[in-house]
Amino acid sequence: AGLGAGMRGGCLVSSLWLGALLVPAEAGSLTSNAEGQLLDAAGRVRIFHGVNTVEKEAPYLPTMESFNTQNSLTEEDARLLQSWGMNMVRLGVMWPAVMPAPDVVNTTYLSQVKDMVTMLSSYGISSLLDMHQDVLSPYLCGEGMPDWVFDAALNAVGFDRTSDRAFPAPLRVDIPEGEDGYPDITACQANPFFGYYFSFESEAAWHGLYSSSDLWDLLADHWEAVATHLKGTPGLLGYELINEPWSSRGDADSLRVLSDSHTLLPLYQRVHDRIRAVDDETLVFFEPLVLNGYVSAIKPTDFPTGGPGGEEYANRSVFSYHSYCPSNDDGSPAYMPLCHAVIVPEIWAGVKKNLAILQTGGFLTEFGAVGDDDDSLTLLQLQTSHADKLFQGWSYWTYKSFDDITTQNSATETFFDEKGDLQQAKVKALARTYAPTIAGKPDHMHFSPESGEFDLTYTVHRTVSSLTSQVFLQTDLYYPNGFSVRTLPARQVKWQVNSQGEGWILLDVVHDSDLTEGTQISVAIAPSSV
Repeated sequence: AGLGAGMRGGCLVSSLWLGALLVPAEAGSLTSNAEGQLLDAAGRVRIFHGVNTVEKEAPYLPTMESFNTQNSLTEEDARLLQSWGMNMVRLGVMWPAVMPAPDVVNTTYLSQVKDMVTMLSSYGISSLLDMHQDVLSPYLCGEGMPDWVFDAALNAVGFDRTSDRAFPAPLRVDIPEGEDGYPDITACQANPFFGYYFSFESEAAWHGLYSSSDLWDLLADHWEAVATHLKGTPGLLGYELINEPWSSRGDADSLRVLSDSHTLLPLYQRVHDRIRAVDDETLVFFEPLVLNGYVSAIKPTDFPTGGPGGEEYANRSVFSYHSYCPSNDDGSPAYMPLCHAVIVPEIWAGVKKNLAILQTGGFLTEFGAVGDDDDSLTLLQLQTSHADKLFQGWSYWTYKSFDDITTQNSATETFFDEKGDLQQAKVKALARTYAPTIAGKPDHMHFSPESGEFDLTYTVHRTVSSLTSQVFLQTDLYYPNGFSVRTLPARQVKWQVNSQGEGWILLDVVHDSDLTEGTQISVAIAPSSV
């Protein structure tokens, strides 16, 4: 049986048409609320599911020319992502590409970024622009800063790269210099990249970034250029200031090494002000110090209410956080009992505390980096179910390898394995049934990947001007024989097909305008039997 087998419960007659999965986020139209949720212009809660697409090597952007399984982001990729329910990407917009030299803005690169955002938008996919970094520089076996900015950061704190404290000291690893003058990348990848953060040179560079207002201005220059060129672009979701900022002890700050306000806030405020001078509406995403995500259940953030922009910008600010577990050499999760029972629940308890403090939106901008094995799938279900409970959006790391030179799992973290074959079980785990748009105050959302059953409840609220919610279904993976829909109150809540494509359907759930505030609406979806 095909579409509609066993359907029940108030289906409106509608024509089926091929179209965008969702209307993408219109630049400046999204806001956030004090419950950590994102809202559209009609006041509906918006939930985003997506992937990271961060190209870490020159030319610092996925290719749009032709599809491949390593580093493309083409229309074919957009159609695939759409079919799996992905309505956003976290797109790396890299500092070395935007500002390759002092006072030089690469407008060609920014135009290419804009073309990519616009193309993705035509498939209902919004783009979060991410100034990505890992260990700051190729001189540290990482990426992030342009070389000239890295030099400025070291000079700001008087670090001598010719001394015995130069990278990789004090680490006892053998990393020869490559032909390009950077540490040899093969030798770099022989060690966990995380350890390079503990080098003296890394510490100095981070201290320079945090302590020098001149460095704050350089990062602000990057973001002012990006915002000036990209503001108003259809599908622009937001700007993420910097990925995974590292703690820095500096010379006298060891007692405040995990203070977001002491370490990050001055830098963030400078960058935020410069963005707002050219774009006052688009969401600004900000991360805590990377280690804080793992201790925030007992030591929540000390960012002020509203984040870098304060209370005035709380409704245009989004707290960006990550959630990972350790991995084995083969990419599978390590310490699964501890991860399942302690690590992940504690991370999410910290998220809840931080959102209550900040009164901003929230977004899980990285998780995953896992394979296709049973433990990996269990971990994906654990993370995404926690996100559902808080109505949080997420972006999986990573869609493709994109020359991922700094990762905990380069072999199997992508959707496609090293042979170019799609990791089907992982894709199914991420192509969850969910409500990307909720026309009321959300109360409960749950999806069972084992049964395919989905439940959503929300309450009619006066602040929401639209009557239409939406639910995404991956029909090939979860409903091959059709599905049933039950809505309550049945006479006043109807559903219809909004759009569909190969293997997916987007449903509209529409409630009557005469439903009184406080009325609870429920939607239940289940697969049909043969």
